[in-house]
Amino acid sequence: MNTKTALTLALFLLSGQEALAWGGCPPQRWDFPYRGKLSVHYLDGPQLAARCGSVPFGMLTACAYMARGSCLVYISRNSPNPACSLKHEIAHCNGWPRNHPP
Repeated sequence: MNTKTALTLALFLLSGQEALAWGGCPPQRWDFPYRGKLSVHYLDGPQLAARCGSVPFGMLTACAYMARGSCLVYISRNSPNPACSLKHEIAHCNGWPRNHPP
């Protein structure tokens, strides 16, 4: 499989997972400041994988976890668009489902 085919397959496989964070800001209805306690951490690849789990082709760029009115966000230091990754994960904190509906 060539690189272009592998990347296309990876994007298809990841389209419904957290790894979409690098590729899409959230819909406007979920894009607002989180009202609880928010903690954001920027991590290197291995640290991110340890916190968020792994995905095919290692393309995970962010994840978020909710607990008792708090949201913990991890973002890759190598995210191509960290601002969008943050908005994406905060949208999950705000209730945007993981299957990324519009």
